[in-house]
Amino acid sequence: MKKSTFYEILKSQNKPDKDENLKKLIFDLFNYNKGLYGYRRITFALRNKGTMINHKKVQKLMKSLNLFGKTLRRKNKYSSFKGDAHKNIPNLLLDKENITEDFFRYKRIFSSDKYLKILGTDCYWIQIKKWRKSIFFSCSWFWKQRDFRVFNF
Repeated sequence: MKKSTFYEILKSQNKPDKDENLKKLIFDLFNYNKGLYGYRRITFALRNKGTMINHKKVQKLMKSLNLFGKTLRRKNKYSSFKGDAHKNIPNLLLDKENITEDFFRYKRIFSSDKYLKILGTDCYWIQIKKWRKSIFFSCSWFWKQRDFRVFNF
């Protein structure tokens, strides 16, 4: 090793760390947010506090402090499996009408002898901009009486 390099290293080791205050700020922000902030969010938080700093410098300092932001992930991954509860239910309102041997069509039956045997439902989602609210409106149609009976908001 050259003599000049040796003394240059010795001189640089005795210097105080110029980024000590920044490291403390970054460490405090990281712990205040429970480790959820990465270098980008910490950069924006520092800028909001008035410290103008580049994101690359924040990234380098966080790496030197071994601070890495946690990523929130789903506990259970999405599964499109429907299971036994979602079986296909036959349409009981359809009646098969044979026209010829090879040709048939379905005819829907909406008449019933019993009360509450055939019901129809309809749902509406109404958004009211003036109040910044939305209303869920559900109604039931009774086919025997041919009128609406149940309304839910």
